[in-house]
Amino acid sequence: MPLSLIPSPSLRWSLPSSPRPSYPLPPSITRSFISYAPHQKLEILIAASTYTSPSSHPPIIFIHGGFGGAFVWIEWMTFLQQHGVTCYAISLRGHGESWNPGFWRMTWGTGLAALAQDVCCVWNEVVKREGGRLPILVGHSSGGGLAQYVLSEGLVRAEALVLCGAIPGFGGLGVHWKWFKLDPWFLFREYLHLMHPRSPLSSTALVHQAFFSPGFPRSKVAQWQHWMPEWESLRWPLGMMRPFVSFPRILENITGLGKRVSHVCIMAGSEDKLVGVKIPQRLANVFRDAVKASTETKKTDGPADFATEENETHEYHADLSHGVHFVVVKGAGHHFQNDLQQETGARQLLAFIRRLS
Repeated sequence: MPLSLIPSPSLRWSLPSSPRPSYPLPPSITRSFISYAPHQKLEILIAASTYTSPSSHPPIIFIHGGFGGAFVWIEWMTFLQQHGVTCYAISLRGHGESWNPGFWRMTWGTGLAALAQDVCCVWNEVVKREGGRLPILVGHSSGGGLAQYVLSEGLVRAEALVLCGAIPGFGGLGVHWKWFKLDPWFLFREYLHLMHPRSPLSSTALVHQAFFSPGFPRSKVAQWQHWMPEWESLRWPLGMMRPFVSFPRILENITGLGKRVSHVCIMAGSEDKLVGVKIPQRLANVFRDAVKASTETKKTDGPADFATEENETHEYHADLSHGVHFVVVKGAGHHFQNDLQQETGARQLLAFIRRLS
C-alpha cells in the first residue's frame, strides 16, 4: 500500500494548545489586523509602494485559495511594490493569522457567503485607506471563485479583475474531476482519513503533486506546507461546483469597462494539474462574450475597439483580445505565484496593471 494511503498522524481535529509562530515577513511588508466582531480579527499583509511620489496604479487586494493564506502572495507583493503598486493580501477566517472558527464550524459551517463577508471587510478598509480609490481584485484558485462571487453579488466594486488558476464562475466540477484523475486514491484515502479536508494534501508528495511543478524542490514544498491551515472549508468548493455567478453582473461592478483597455485578466500555469489551461481559456472566452454583450447593450466601445496583441516567448504566452487578457505562464504549476516561474507571472501581472493607467 502506498505510504500516502496510510492515515496520517499529522491531521488535526482541534486547535493546538499554543499558537504556532507567525509567518516571517520581509522588512518591506507589514502585518495588520481588522476586528469586525468580538474575538474575530482578519490578518492583512500590506506592501506599500516604494515610490516616493503617488503612484498612478490602483492598489491590489489579493485573495488566496484553499489551504492558503496571505503568505502565498509575499513574492508577488514584494515585486509589485518595487514597481509602484501598493498591495494588500487577506487571510480569510481559518487561514494565516486570522481568527479560526474551529474544525467543525470551519469545515461544514463556513461557505461562500461567510467568506465573502471577510473580503468585504477588507475591501472597505482598503478603500478607506486609499482615499476612495477602487482596488484591483486578484484571486487564486478558490479565491478566484470568491472574487467572481463578490462582484457578481454586487458586494464590492473593482477597477479590474485578475483570476489566477481560478475556479471558473461557470462551475468547478471539471477542476475536481482533474484532481480525481491526478490522484486515483483520493476517495479511498478520504475514507481512511474520516473525510478530513486535508486528506488530499496530507503529505509533502501530495502537496507537491497538486500545487507545484515537478521541478520545484521538494524541500521548499515541505517549508511551504508548514504554513498551510490544519483544515479547510468544504462548503467553499462545494458551493462552486455548479454555475454560481452572473458574468454580466461581474462586469457591471468592474468600473473600467468601456475604456478600450482590458480590465479582466485570466492567468494559467501550463503545468497546473488541477485547473490546467483549457478551463482558464474557456473562462477567458466566456468573459469575452460577456464583454461583447455588455458593450453592445451599453453602446460603448465594443470588442473590435479594444487593443489586440499576442506575444509568445519561452516563458509565457499572452493573448490580449476582445477585452480580456489571457496569459499562460509556461512550466508553472497551480501555485505559480510561489513556483519557480513566480517572477514571470508577476511581470505579466504588472504589464496588465500598467495598461490600466
